[in-house]
Amino acid sequence: MVYLTPYNFEDEILESDIPCLVKFSNRGCPLCLGMEDVYEALYSKYGSKVKFGTIDTKVNPDLAEVFEIDGVPTIFYFSKGNAEEVPYPEDPDAYSGYGQQYLINYLNNKIKEE
Repeated sequence: MVYLTPYNFEDEILESDIPCLVKFSNRGCPLCLGMEDVYEALYSKYGSKVKFGTIDTKVNPDLAEVFEIDGVPTIFYFSKGNAEEVPYPEDPDAYSGYGQQYLINYLNNKIKEE
């Protein structure tokens, strides 16, 4: 998992040879704290197929602005330099917003498309 900044974003994500999942979050957000466990579990399961990155929107507001992040957590999927926002669930997980199974289903579908 890589911590992203304006200085490494292009190299790590836009020029990556494998798909990337990028989480925009910050420490002051309870759902973002819940997402940490979900993200770690996803990294354990998909770390060889998908690169995982995280952006703290309070530390790197410029990146949050580029992607028009209005609220956190927000997740983007990148493949071959193209960005796609992962839709926020209609029935969000109370602990993390994006539930683990929701993201597993999303990633499985994306990996099949690759």
